Amino acid sequence: MWTPGWGEMVLIIIAILILFGGKKLPELARGIGQGLREFKKAARGAKNELESAAEAVEEGTGEDTSPTDYDEPIDQEPIDQEPVDQEPAPEEKDEAKA
Repeated sequence: MWTPGWGEMVLIIIAILILFGGKKLPELARGIGQGLREFKKAARGAKNELESAAEAVEEGTGEDTSPTDYDEPIDQEPIDQEPVDQEPAPEEKDEAKA
């Protein structure tokens, strides 16, 4: 994998200065920093939430969402399905033509 050396880094920095200008660079860096900070904060929050849920399940205090009584009928009307017309298999087509 290619890693830029000092010469390439200087060229990249000069190109960035030319494209964005000296006045826009602090704003750009500030925006990138805030974005990274928010991302890390969200990642930490998700990690903490998963860990607390795992601890609750291990301790048995987590919400049990599994069904406990399988003998109860489901209160749902049966779905009326129309038969699907299927094309006969290629072998059946040949026999039907003969």
